[in-house]
Amino acid sequence: MRRATWTAATLAAIAAALVLALVALATPAQARAVVREALVDIDEGLSVHEKISTQPLRDGGVWVVSGATGRTGTLAYHALQASGNVDVRALIRNATKAKSELNCGECTESEGIFIGDVTKRKTLTRAMKGADGLVILTGSYPLQDSSGHYYYPSGATPKDIDWRGTVNQILEAKANGVKHIVLVSSLGTTIPDGALDKLGNGHALFYKLNAEATLMQSGLTFSIIKPCGLTNQSLHLGTQVGHCDNFKHIPVAPLISRASIASYVKAIVFATGDLGRNVRFGVCSDPLRPFGKDDMNKLLAAAADMSDC
Repeated sequence: MRRATWTAATLAAIAAALVLALVALATPAQARAVVREALVDIDEGLSVHEKISTQPLRDGGVWVVSGATGRTGTLAYHALQASGNVDVRALIRNATKAKSELNCGECTESEGIFIGDVTKRKTLTRAMKGADGLVILTGSYPLQDSSGHYYYPSGATPKDIDWRGTVNQILEAKANGVKHIVLVSSLGTTIPDGALDKLGNGHALFYKLNAEATLMQSGLTFSIIKPCGLTNQSLHLGTQVGHCDNFKHIPVAPLISRASIASYVKAIVFATGDLGRNVRFGVCSDPLRPFGKDDMNKLLAAAADMSDC
């Protein structure tokens, strides 16, 4: 079957969708409502995987979720915590947001909540110590000034967060015996100087690509998830895996729900054998796959097949 590729118009739509996802804001109440809805989506989206799996779930051990109070990080944290099969730690910048997003009490280390700054490697040690795996969900975030121009705050540029911050996490994780890192990156890193790179002149995708390369040569087991445009809303669609920015079924709107990304994270953490390990793959909604019909075993197996490049 002939491989489908992104057209220029579709690539532009991807960039626009990513920008909209990056700058979308919600009130705390709206965010909590989205989390509740998304957690239902995660459970329903994984139902097929859980029913068909013929092997017991991998004992998750201790996993750190960095960026755990972010819009995708919160969902991944709760999805892993709800499984009851893994000890989850949150690596965050401050405890104030954690109280509303992570449902912790005092939000101290005794509750698995660790404060750290990814741009300062030494602040990451306590969270990584004794951990088995790390899910990296940190990322830079552009702001918009009164004239409509985008910019990144000083010290929080893509170079600071997506590159140096990710490298710091990889190095500190490895130094403390972490064996497996799941990195949620972005689709479109194969497109030089694309729309997101030009946003605020931050070159976000360039630095994300460098972070991917660093992880792949680190010697650690890696899983790199590259989503298309992220949305808080449930799309009520299944998902598909692709490589090199190619997908078999091109959706009208190249979007994927944050809940679906949390589903992939959860599936990778608990997958048995080599499934979902040492792979780098794109994910997007699939207009031909009904919601709740994702076979995560097959999708993660497809993640290792790069014949669609």
